[in-house]
Amino acid sequence: EGNACADYLAKLGANNLEAYSSMFAPPAGMNLLLLADASGTLFSR
Repeated sequence: EGNACADYLAKLGANNLEAYSSMFAPPAGMNLLLLADASGTLFSR
């Protein structure tokens, strides 16, 4: 089982040119990943 949310944020950060970025809500593309995590869906790597 991997951590899809952490992977998503790592990729998002790698493409960000700013040294520091704060978020007050999850990025739109992460909503389905959070829903899957909350429901206990397992992903294979």
